[in-house]
Amino acid sequence: MELSDELLEQIGAYLSGKLSAEEKDRFDDRLAIDSLLQQEVAIQRELKQGLSFLAQKDRFKQVHADLDKRGLLSEIPSVTSQPNRTDSPIPDTKSTPFSRNLDIPRRSFRYGWASWAMAASVVLVLGIGWVLYRNQTQKQDELAQNERIFNDFFSAEIRSAPPLSDDPDRVSASPDNGQAGADSVRLHALVERLQRTESQPVIDELTDLSASSPGHWSASAQWYLALAYLKNDQRTEAQVLLQKISQLNGHPYQQEARRLLNQLRSSIPHRP
Repeated sequence: MELSDELLEQIGAYLSGKLSAEEKDRFDDRLAIDSLLQQEVAIQRELKQGLSFLAQKDRFKQVHADLDKRGLLSEIPSVTSQPNRTDSPIPDTKSTPFSRNLDIPRRSFRYGWASWAMAASVVLVLGIGWVLYRNQTQKQDELAQNERIFNDFFSAEIRSAPPLSDDPDRVSASPDNGQAGADSVRLHALVERLQRTESQPVIDELTDLSASSPGHWSASAQWYLALAYLKNDQRTEAQVLLQKISQLNGHPYQQEARRLLNQLRSSIPHRP
């Protein structure tokens, strides 16, 4: 998803616990329906933990360097297999060939730190690699899911305008004038383009048409705009528009909007 500076600041404040109670509630509400935002918050949380780990690692390095500078990192004394040995005659090597004292390799704190730092670096690299791989996999899964749902609900056959209605609450009936005819031709052309081309250029024109004079064709344009959002991997925008359509009495695609909205809410991709 595209992240604005404002959204990044909100995510940072959310993870740091700096949002007010009201702001946190609003953010939680959005997080509940926006699967992409959920993924981004999870990624930012893991990156924040990784950066915290690196900061601690640098801190330990500084402490180590300070101790080394002051000569406090003395090597651990070597230990033999006979620490309390006293002077005694040299044993007969023929009768006791394996009784010779073996020196145990000496280790230093410096060697232990290097090993720990190397292991920590490997773990960190593997962790970041896993986060990136998981995010890419989830993104691909959601793109495939959006395309599948789009194909299930999309139809190139636009519903015909119903007869004129006197019901002031209905939004589907369109006035019988030249503007309605022009809107009909325009919508049919946009729907055909939506089926076979990239959705972003169509989104701009459907947005303009859906905001034109109220009537059947502008209402139908809202439905196809929601589908265009879905095809363009903009689930949040699609859900907001579908919620609006589902509450409009007499909208030509009211029932379809309700079914699609329910399916999107119940089909958030699984995150391991």
